[in-house]
Amino acid sequence: RSDDGGRTWPLLTQSIDPTDRVQFYPPFLPVPGQPGALFFGTQRVWWSTDGGNHWAALSGDLTGGGFATISALGIAPGSPQVLYAGTSDARVAVSADGGRNWSPAAPLPNRFISSIGIHPLIPQRAFVGLSGFGSGHVFRTDDRGGSWQDISANLPDIPVNAVLIDALSPDTVYVGTDIGVFVLGADGSWTPLNQGMPNVIVLGLSQNPATGLLVAARHGRSAFAL
Repeated sequence: RSDDGGRTWPLLTQSIDPTDRVQFYPPFLPVPGQPGALFFGTQRVWWSTDGGNHWAALSGDLTGGGFATISALGIAPGSPQVLYAGTSDARVAVSADGGRNWSPAAPLPNRFISSIGIHPLIPQRAFVGLSGFGSGHVFRTDDRGGSWQDISANLPDIPVNAVLIDALSPDTVYVGTDIGVFVLGADGSWTPLNQGMPNVIVLGLSQNPATGLLVAARHGRSAFAL
């Protein structure tokens, strides 16, 4: 984090156990409406209230061990006490009290969990994206991980790298995949959003909640906006 306009960038991980397992690009999550409040994932969930100067572990190891790490974090926009953590070994853990207590969700296919999107008004409703091949790639829960529904439908058998729920139309779900962006229709089918977009990997999705502007971060082709 830089406090001087980008001239210096101090390291903010001094309080995090350096022996923790961590993704090459670890999940990092600011808390909406709480300046300086951050979550960070290793094999545990870490928490900072001062912009990363100090960290405290909120959880134990949420993975199955081995080389597994936390690969995705999600926070309910309308209920920031509700947190979801997904792992590289297909586990999801859920906390309803800001991370003090965690419960394992129902099992998912044995795939890398790449992304978690949580409904802005219904915190028990969440969507997870799975990487890999040969399984469903988008799953939905309406009971905070107690059960999952595979909603992949006609989505191609390709890795899903990002899941985003539209802030202005919460029944609209977008996914970023290895061949572009798809949107979930009211009939449960997926339609590609490929107007003006080259057919390359989408690694991240973000949205301006005030204007609805949707931005896709792409591998090797910069960013595109809708």
